[in-house]
Amino acid sequence: LLTIKTEKKLIVFFSEGKNYRNYLLSVIENVALEKKFKIIYVTSDENDSEKFVSNIDVFFIGTGIFRLLFFTLINCDFFITSLSNLNNNIKVSKKCKNLIYIPHSLCSTHKVYEKKAFEHYDIFFSTGNYQKLELEKAENLYNFKKKKIFNVGYPYLERLEKAKEINKASQNSKKNSVIFAPSWQRNRENLFDDYGYQVIQKLLEKNYLVTLRVHPETLKRSKKTIKFIMTKFGANKNFTINTDLQNLKCFEQSEILISDNGGVALEFVYFYQKPVLFINYREKIQNLNYKEISNETFEDNFRKNYCRNMHISLLNEIDIEIQKIKAMDKNQIAESVSFINNNIYQKGSASENIREIIKNL
Repeated sequence: LLTIKTEKKLIVFFSEGKNYRNYLLSVIENVALEKKFKIIYVTSDENDSEKFVSNIDVFFIGTGIFRLLFFTLINCDFFITSLSNLNNNIKVSKKCKNLIYIPHSLCSTHKVYEKKAFEHYDIFFSTGNYQKLELEKAENLYNFKKKKIFNVGYPYLERLEKAKEINKASQNSKKNSVIFAPSWQRNRENLFDDYGYQVIQKLLEKNYLVTLRVHPETLKRSKKTIKFIMTKFGANKNFTINTDLQNLKCFEQSEILISDNGGVALEFVYFYQKPVLFINYREKIQNLNYKEISNETFEDNFRKNYCRNMHISLLNEIDIEIQKIKAMDKNQIAESVSFINNNIYQKGSASENIREIIKNL
């Protein structure tokens, strides 16, 4: 891997694992069409090491000493990832001429991400102008290095579109089917660890079909909670757990999504045009100084103004809230979709936009 020689422009994509490949896949497929590029895909997940595009090379480097060596020694023209905080927690070789970030969320850049999460990138492919303005303000306010920021759209939506085409037969929602998709947090007080069991139990008591969709970080950080939930509900025919984020059937089959924070709610409403119920417990704040950039984020605006909210203290009334959501006028869903649509960059395909920008660079 470290001794690859090519006369073409070398582009290295790095992913933490198979669940994060979703956010890069359409870009990889599109960039790989350009003959002047040599494409390498590097992953820390052994389950992500199969070749998934014919004309790229795939390498598994794990999470230990070899990954450290890889980041320290890699030499390439473009290093592309959806992993934030590079050069804060993992140092990347200066022989990588362009360090590029592709978002894996529609969320704003300054609240659910750390203050310095994007400080060291050379290029940022933003989903919309709101991210661009936030990043530029952070650069001016904190004297961060100026990066090139391009509004391109959200490549992950192309992945959702393709999956929807593949799964046409299962697009109809199942009655009383819900997804519970809590966000991950570094905060020890969080909805999943503190109330995940109670939320699932209450939904099952009301005869809902419940899918627990687990974030990759939650899989790493909340193993005890997951084990406890599986012990209690694993044998219940109305309960399923989804840890493979490439499997999107649960989105198509569910009537509503229940969450607390995070970008999954934005994606669910926008793409599937179905409603979300937010359970308010602990805000996801990775940057305590986020108000220096803006008091309100894109995702907070969406949650407060376009979705139903309930506090965790009213958990016994969750069935009432779900019934209210089911009775929502379709125009209310259309308004929430329109809000997202008006903020995402819409010109052309996001992955094609990225390919053309890289070619020009």
